[in-house]
Amino acid sequence: MKLKSYLFIVCLVIHPVIFANTAYADQVGDKAKFDKCLPKAEAGDPFCQELIGEFYVFGYGGVTQDYAKAVFWYRKAAEQGYVDAQFNLGLMFAKGEGVPQDYAQALVWYRKAAEQGDAEAQNNLAIIYYNGEGVPQNQFNAYILFSLGAVSGDSGKVNNRDLIAAKLTAAELAEAQKLVGSWKVGTKLPLR
Repeated sequence: MKLKSYLFIVCLVIHPVIFANTAYADQVGDKAKFDKCLPKAEAGDPFCQELIGEFYVFGYGGVTQDYAKAVFWYRKAAEQGYVDAQFNLGLMFAKGEGVPQDYAQALVWYRKAAEQGDAEAQNNLAIIYYNGEGVPQNQFNAYILFSLGAVSGDSGKVNNRDLIAAKLTAAELAEAQKLVGSWKVGTKLPLR
């Protein structure tokens, strides 16, 4: 499960990460689910590891909110390639929740999720490049990432892509569009 990230161009200058989790509250919500999933998480099940992380982030089911424990479980699942956990671990690093704020680490985990085709990770990674947080500011990379994320049809991502397009030269725009068109999920992102 993924902590939803709702980012619009206004957020580009305010902060790279805003998330809210309401869609999954009914799936996570009770302590019985936590108790059932914890042994599976301890045995290495990445779905349950990520789910346990959500319990700790939001304090569902009477579980005490503990960002450090959430990071622990997200990392276990993320290291197994579980895309939602990679995204959520990126969020934790970007926000400095449970770990010191570290945009370089956020970039690492967002990139892993983005390369698996996660549109929210592509969007958040674009914002990091746009703002130059932990990396040099790079409009070209931001455009590519917003374009990849815009495939989901989300109007915020489409608007962000279009606003960045206006800042690129015609040659840069043509090159970026070519790279976006040739990129395949599961391969390295076509960034400079």
